[in-house]
Amino acid sequence: MKKFNLLLLGLPLLFLLQSCLIRQGPNMGFLTSSSLDADAEIVSLNVPQLMVKSFIAKEAKASNDKALNALSKNIKGVKVMILNQANNSAGVRQDFRNFLKKEKMEEYASIISGGDRVSINGLIEKDRVTKLMLGISSNGGEHIFVEIKGKFTMKEIADAIEVYE
Repeated sequence: MKKFNLLLLGLPLLFLLQSCLIRQGPNMGFLTSSSLDADAEIVSLNVPQLMVKSFIAKEAKASNDKALNALSKNIKGVKVMILNQANNSAGVRQDFRNFLKKEKMEEYASIISGGDRVSINGLIEKDRVTKLMLGISSNGGEHIFVEIKGKFTMKEIADAIEVYE
């Protein structure tokens, strides 16, 4: 009976964690084969809501950060894609810009510092931001893309940014 109960509790847990896989292929559909070289390395990670919330709640509690705690309640999931040795950086950035146009995402900020480019973009539905896309590119062919899904107000995002400035 104990084994059956463990099995009954373990299956939903496995179901929740199934998407938390690291794989060596893109998990975002905007990369084209023409912008990637044969030597390019891609590492993708899907992080489910359960893991994101527990990690952020722990950090917010440790730092006593109310803005981060409020923001963490609205996160649904996070995707991360890391691309190394992309010799066609301009092509990767163009693919990213085309994806943002196709998804009708607005650019909130674009920062160029020391050869690195950071782009913060969001998709607004009604009065809420439902998707945030962060694109970080360096001239050395390294790119990091982060997609955060949730329902955030602009005030929550501004409060979280203000804390870390």
